[in-house]
Amino acid sequence: MNIYVESPEELGSLSIKMLIKDAATDLNLSRLIDDVRVHVMLDPFLFYISVVKNPAPSSVDIDDFLTITDEEDDVLKMEITDEMYAPYLLQLLWDRFGEKNVNQTRRNILEVKAKKDEIMSLPVYKLKERESGGMIMDLIHRIIPIGLRIVHKMPGEMAYLASENTITEEGIKMIEEAISRPPKELTITEEDFMPRMSKEEK
Repeated sequence: MNIYVESPEELGSLSIKMLIKDAATDLNLSRLIDDVRVHVMLDPFLFYISVVKNPAPSSVDIDDFLTITDEEDDVLKMEITDEMYAPYLLQLLWDRFGEKNVNQTRRNILEVKAKKDEIMSLPVYKLKERESGGMIMDLIHRIIPIGLRIVHKMPGEMAYLASENTITEEGIKMIEEAISRPPKELTITEEDFMPRMSKEEK
């Protein structure tokens, strides 16, 4: 995942880059994203962010994240081995079998009144698209600074412009001109930013 951040101050750019990196790691998104680009303008204050998803084909099989542990009287006991898929799988199970037939006994343990072949034939390939779209939007919301209540959709699959005030056509044109140029790499790194441990602390 490539992260490009441009703002009036390099230290601020590095802070945003580190925030994006940490948030993407928390959401397990690094493998799903090719590029994240942020451009900050001060006058007027505008915050641009765009995310380019990994174009590589992504597929998922149900046994990648679900294990059937027991079967008794048409009730299957299952363990979700990758909790990232839990909310999407639950919705899929509710839609297919009805909420009354899906019992979540623990966060990652389910009991479902269904047959094994019905579970194994669920269209889980759709989960990958739901997962990536929802998680990336979560990432974007985490990165846009609090207080920028005006958000404008920009051209591109996932590109947004945020501001605390009304976004004008002039502001949009200024950002479009800025992002039409290749992003500049930062000259400082996380090692420069974070205090190093002294020999005595090691």
